[in-house]
Amino acid sequence: MIQIIKKLTPFFALLTALASFSILADEVKVSTNPETDESMSQNNTEHTPLTPTVTVIPNKSLTDQNSYYTITLPNRLKVILINDPQAERFSASLSVNVGSFNDPKDQQGLAHFLEHMLFLGTEKYPESGNYQSYISTYGGTHNAYTSTDTTNFFFDIKPSGYEGAIDRFAQFFISPLFSESLTQREKNAVDAEYKAKFKNESRRNNQAFKTLINQDHPYNRFTVGNLDTLKDRPNNPLREQLLSLYKANYYAENMALVMVANLSYEEMARLATEYFSDIKSQPAPVQNTPDEISLQSEQIQTEQIQLEQTESVQALPPTLIPINKPRLQFIRPLIDKDTLYLYYQIDAQLLNYKTQPTRYLSYILGNENKGSLYASLKSEGLINSISASTSSDYGSNAFFTVKMRLTEAGMEKIDAVAQRFFATINLLRSSPINPIYLEEGLKLSQMMFNHQSYVHPQNLAALYQQKHLKCQRKIY
Repeated sequence: MIQIIKKLTPFFALLTALASFSILADEVKVSTNPETDESMSQNNTEHTPLTPTVTVIPNKSLTDQNSYYTITLPNRLKVILINDPQAERFSASLSVNVGSFNDPKDQQGLAHFLEHMLFLGTEKYPESGNYQSYISTYGGTHNAYTSTDTTNFFFDIKPSGYEGAIDRFAQFFISPLFSESLTQREKNAVDAEYKAKFKNESRRNNQAFKTLINQDHPYNRFTVGNLDTLKDRPNNPLREQLLSLYKANYYAENMALVMVANLSYEEMARLATEYFSDIKSQPAPVQNTPDEISLQSEQIQTEQIQLEQTESVQALPPTLIPINKPRLQFIRPLIDKDTLYLYYQIDAQLLNYKTQPTRYLSYILGNENKGSLYASLKSEGLINSISASTSSDYGSNAFFTVKMRLTEAGMEKIDAVAQRFFATINLLRSSPINPIYLEEGLKLSQMMFNHQSYVHPQNLAALYQQKHLKCQRKIY
């Protein structure tokens, strides 16, 4: 799939190379610290639940001064605690394993709308602006976003306001009000957000790109929501749809929480336990008797045989783009950049987290040494830059994307640029894996891991909530 953008705004992304930590570690039983700083305990007037076991996460970067821990709360919410001795602001980030792919077909944008509604009052803090006002009072910031498969909420704040912010934040996931009047008001706010970004270059390009996607794939859908898609349906009011989506997905086992602060792990464990333990969890599985287990085993074997017998006629999950149907798209943007995008549909890559095969391709295609594709096109004045990346997984597929910033001469000779790129791909396909490139890539990754720059608490919390939620999707 090729997408050519004439005069396109550049996109910038900050990539922090943080290797996955091992979670094989010593476990330490900790209890609530009775000598906690007064500013952190002023709101703690009720009985604090027993603090769960804390597991130390080892194998961090050589330059990393933080300490990392993980706990599982009684409701089975998994939490990462990060002690950052340099933190001037404290942060928290909670992700839910639900996103726009979960939108009903006749109510597109519902997951994003649900994200908005959680800011509009809870049973403990019913005033719709209480959380926002509190964060602002203590010099903090807050936001949230909805992606295809994740909804994330986060904030940072001065240390003196951290516990109060944690309390208010946790209530989003315990007892939101979903007021009928605010439901009707907020859909207008979502509609205004949608209309305000009509001329946003990234939004325009993304919506245009979706027209190339398989119509049966949820990536093809409209995700923001507006007054046309968010409305009461016959025998199905909008508020009831919000409640249904919330109850089906906002439970502890479907969430991941990260806290970053210059606090001891005992104090962060206390805060997590006290304020997030009331998030509902799924009912624990019933313990079966040996006879019941034997019967279930027979049923599973029977179902497996039936599955194998019907496997040949079962439909496969929809692909992002139709197989063997290349697509070409031209976009006339609003500002002055010439860019060529080439998208390759590949298998989902999450389970390849250990080997990361697409990094090999990215490394070769982005190589700027003499004799590389970049060096050749650059020397002829056809491109300014080239980069390659892998998207998130979208169901059973992902995109491997190559981006070239073209010069004016490159735009005039765009066919020649594309042909040179395709020739490089064909050469890679016919060549064996080069161990030199593998070794160089490994050394570069290790160097980046060992010599990291400081990551501010809010960015660190956002990074680790993504990794943490993926762990909960049972990839390990």
